[in-house]
Amino acid sequence: MIEGVFEQFNRTGQPPRDSMHPDIEWVPVREDPEFEVRRGRDSVQRYLADWGNAFEALHAERLATIASGEKALVWLRLTGKGRGSGLPIEMEQGIVYTFRDGKIAAGKEFTDRAEAEKDAGIA
Repeated sequence: MIEGVFEQFNRTGQPPRDSMHPDIEWVPVREDPEFEVRRGRDSVQRYLADWGNAFEALHAERLATIASGEKALVWLRLTGKGRGSGLPIEMEQGIVYTFRDGKIAAGKEFTDRAEAEKDAGIA
């Protein structure tokens, strides 16, 4: 499932809507100046679209995927260019996914891998 989510994200800037549980909750990194927990498919899709639209040619490369029970940590490298500025970006971050009923029920972003591993229950 995760592989398909990232394939579609890299093609369209959005994960597949049907991969998300209707009650999905998304927690951005705390450093996000517009930090706000998003709830529900529509809210999460708007957040991801807004984030993706801030960049040109945004690409997410999965560096590691580690599953643990109902959770999975995906550590990834994001590359692209700032829309408008044209400045290149490259950063790494993790997302801890929680699954329920075969769908993504939660996503929590991390910039610290040790914290992500702890949250995913693999540290």
